[in-house]
Amino acid sequence: MATVVTAATVFLSVAAAGAVPQLADIDEQRYGGADRYATSLRVAEAVAADADGSLNWVVMVSGRNWTDAVVAAPLAGSLGAPVLSTPSGELRPDAAAFLQRTGVSKALIIGADSDTEGVGPTVVAGLEELGISAERITRTDQYATSVAAARRLGTPGDMRGLGRTAIVANGRVFADALVAGAIAARGSHPILLTKPEIFRRDVARYLIEKDIEHVVLMGGEAALHQVIENDITALGIKVTRLAGTTRYETAVEAAKFAVRRFSLTCFTERRAGLARGHVPFDAFSAAPLLARLCTPLLLADPDAIPAATVRYLNSARSVIAPSGDDTMDVHIFGGSAAISDAAIDDYLVGGTTVGVQCNLEVGSEPQAIIDDVDAILPVWSPDCRRIAYQHNREIWTADIDGGNRVKLTRGSFPAWSPDGTRIAFSRFTGQELYMEVVAHLHVINSDGTGEVQLTNSISQDYAPRWSPDGRRILFRRIDLWEEPEEFFAKRHLAIIDDDGGNEVNLETRAFFGRTHYWTHDGERISIGDGGGVATVQDDGSDWKPVWPVILSRIKFSGYAWSPDGCRIALVGKAPLENGEWESYIKVLNLDNDEVRTVVRYTGDVFQAANIVAPQWSPDGRFIAYYLHDGKVIPQRPIVVARIPPA
Repeated sequence: MATVVTAATVFLSVAAAGAVPQLADIDEQRYGGADRYATSLRVAEAVAADADGSLNWVVMVSGRNWTDAVVAAPLAGSLGAPVLSTPSGELRPDAAAFLQRTGVSKALIIGADSDTEGVGPTVVAGLEELGISAERITRTDQYATSVAAARRLGTPGDMRGLGRTAIVANGRVFADALVAGAIAARGSHPILLTKPEIFRRDVARYLIEKDIEHVVLMGGEAALHQVIENDITALGIKVTRLAGTTRYETAVEAAKFAVRRFSLTCFTERRAGLARGHVPFDAFSAAPLLARLCTPLLLADPDAIPAATVRYLNSARSVIAPSGDDTMDVHIFGGSAAISDAAIDDYLVGGTTVGVQCNLEVGSEPQAIIDDVDAILPVWSPDCRRIAYQHNREIWTADIDGGNRVKLTRGSFPAWSPDGTRIAFSRFTGQELYMEVVAHLHVINSDGTGEVQLTNSISQDYAPRWSPDGRRILFRRIDLWEEPEEFFAKRHLAIIDDDGGNEVNLETRAFFGRTHYWTHDGERISIGDGGGVATVQDDGSDWKPVWPVILSRIKFSGYAWSPDGCRIALVGKAPLENGEWESYIKVLNLDNDEVRTVVRYTGDVFQAANIVAPQWSPDGRFIAYYLHDGKVIPQRPIVVARIPPA
C-alpha cells in the first residue's frame, strides 16, 4: 500500500483556539550574484566554507540544463562537493579562481559534451590547464542520464524505517525534482527522471538491480500518473508520494517529510531554504549546501511568499519560538530579482505577503471595461494600475476599470516593459511593398514622453514581447526588401536589445503565425497555436513540445502563461451538439492537471464572439481580452474576467 502525503496533511495549527502564535525571529542568508553563474559560485563558496575551505571534487553542470543539475545533487552530496554551473563554452575566471583556491583536483561533469548545450570541451580544457581531471556522465536524454548518474552514485542510501530509497520525478517539470535535492544529497538517494505518463524501463531495471525497497514519488498524478505508482508497487517496492495541489504545496510536503523522517539526525523546523518557484536556475547549486545544513527547500515568487510557504514558515517559527532567544535560519537563493527584499519584509511584518494586487471589482460575470469600436490588444501594467491597448491604430492607456483614458501616440501592438516605465509598439509607415505595409518598432515612456524608434528595416515588424529582464524584445517580422517566392518565405521571429541593437533573426518559418512569448527565465521562447505549445532556445534551435499529452485534450486557438508559470489560459471556439457554437477561456493548472472553464459565450457562429489576445493580470486573478463578433464593423469591447479561486 502506498503512503500518500498531501497538502491536507496536518503539520501544526498556528491559529488553534483563536490564539495568536508567538513566532521566532528569522535570520536571513542570501546567496545572490549578478547572474546565475555568480549565484552558483556564491553557493559553492558556502559549501567550501562548510568544508573548512578545502575541496577535492566539484560537480559541474551547464547553466542551461536543470535536469543535469537535479540528478547531480546526490552525487555532489556523496562526494562532499558543490554543484557549480558554468556557461557551456567558457570556464569563467571567477570559477577558475575558486577551483584553484579550494584545491579541487577532480571534476565530475554531468551533461553533453557541447559548447552550446552542455559542458563543452572549452570548459574541460580550462579545467585541465588548472590540473583538474575531468570525468563525464552523459547519455542521449535526461532520463538515461539520470540512470547513469544513479549508477555512478553506487549503493543508494537507506531512509530510516523505509529501507534503500530512490526518488522518482517528472523529467519535464523542474520544481518537484528541485525540492527533492536536499533530501537526495543528504541521504545518497538517486533522483531518477521519467516521463509523466510512462514509467521508463531503464528506471525500472535500475530499481530492481539495486534492490530498492522504497521510492519517493515527487508530485501528484499530473506530474507522475497513477500508472507509474502502480508499476513501482508491482515490483514489490513501497511508495511515498509527496504531493500538493501546487508546486509550492508539494515543496512544503517535501519539507514536512524531511523533518518527520530525519528530525533525530538532521532536518528540523529551525532551517528552511527559499527559491523562486517558476525559474530553476537560482537553486541549481542549492542541494549540496542545504544537505550539509540539514535544510529543506521551499518555493516562493519574486514579489510574494505564497500562502502554502507562509503557513509552513509560521508553523516552524511557532515551534521554536517558546525557547525565547532562538531564530529560524532562512537561506535565500538568488538576488532581489529572484525573491525581493520587499516580499521578505512584507512577510516579516505581517506574517504573510500579497505581492501586486489588482484592485478591480469584477463579479462572477465578465465585465467590459472599454467598449469603444476597434479597442483591442489589452496589456496590464506591472503594478496593475493601468491597461495599455490599441484603438484606431493609436496606443492608449486607461485605469484598469476603464477610466482616465489617455492617448499616448500613433501605433499598434502595445507591450508594457517589465519595470513599467516603457511601452513598446509597432507603427505602420504607410509604405506598402508586395501587398504588405512597412512597420517599425518603437518604445515610448509610459507617461507619453521620450519616444524612440528601434528598428528601421524594409520590413513589417510587429507584436513585440519584452524579455523578463527587460533587456530584449522578441517580435514578428516580414521581410519586404525583395519579392518573396512564396507566402511564408520572409516571415519569421526576430530579437533586438531594448535599445535596438544586436538584431537577431530566427529564420524558422514554422514560428510565424504562432503566439510567441518569452519563458519565465528568459532563456527560451514559448510558441503555440491550436496544435500545441513548444519552447525553443533564443536562437530558434532545440524545439521541445510542452506537455503535449495534457494540451491535446483541449481545442484552442490561442494561449497565455500565468505570471507564476503554473497555469495556461487557452482560448477556443467549437460547435455544440445543438448547432450553436461555444467560445471559451479554459485555464489549465500544470501542477494538478485541473482544467477550469473561466469564460463561456454561446450562440450561433457570429453571436458566440471570438475571444482574442488573453492577458493575465500581474496578480494572476484576472484575464483581460477583447471580443470580435464577426460583423463587418465589429464591436470589440475589452473585457476583464475574474478567475475563480481553486
